[in-house]
Amino acid sequence: MTSVLGTQPGRRIRGMGDGRLREVGQSSAKIQQLSDELERERAARKASHMARIVAEEMMQRKKKKVEQSFNSTLMSWHNSGKIMQSSSWYCSSLVCTGFNRWW
Repeated sequence: MTSVLGTQPGRRIRGMGDGRLREVGQSSAKIQQLSDELERERAARKASHMARIVAEEMMQRKKKKVEQSFNSTLMSWHNSGKIMQSSSWYCSSLVCTGFNRWW
């Protein structure tokens, strides 16, 4: 005889934390195996999350370096007279603003 959930009496359903369900019998070895699997999956999710955070921080540092280099180049061009007064306004107000939006 099975219950509404499709398991036999004496068994229970254990959630895996990500929406999956597993049947767990009375065997302590089976319970330990599933517990170990849950721990490995949790560690893998944590490692993936940390890798994502590190990558985002690295991209922020790179973005900051590029912005500093870009602004420095614009200032040197402006100070050397390579950019005319009217185009200087264009570069400083539109390109830099657009540049920040792209990143």
